[in-house]
Amino acid sequence: GDLVVNGGVFLGGTAAANELDDYEEGTWDATVACGSGTISIAANGNTCKYTKIGRSVLLSGSLNVSSVSSPSGDLLINGMPFPSGSGEGGERATGAFCLYNPTDGLPPGLICQIFGGYASIRVESSQAGDRGQSNHVQGGSELRFTINYQIGS
Repeated sequence: GDLVVNGGVFLGGTAAANELDDYEEGTWDATVACGSGTISIAANGNTCKYTKIGRSVLLSGSLNVSSVSSPSGDLLINGMPFPSGSGEGGERATGAFCLYNPTDGLPPGLICQIFGGYASIRVESSQAGDRGQSNHVQGGSELRFTINYQIGS
């Protein structure tokens, strides 16, 4: 396709649908929640990045855990700058996740997910959709993630 600059940037043609008219990048401050107990993030250890192109949003971050107090249940990363759209085609997304320095007994295949209409990133095991991963987080852990999803129209 062609790249046309004519009062705007157009990719693959000059129709309105081909105009690149929404590009944004910046940072956001994440928080972590769990089913019960607490997971505390170090000061200045929660800044994440985003890039938004049209309806597509890419989030990435590495959260530094300073301390925990008996965390269990769901492991959620909150504060994402744009909630997902309400559909299930692209709004439902799976991304890469690494729990650095976990406790022993970590289940295989941890991933992060965003579901349609959600404002949280959920961490779970891909083995059985097990969302109860908070108990594997300890002081000195890092929650590293990258995920791409779609917002509403």
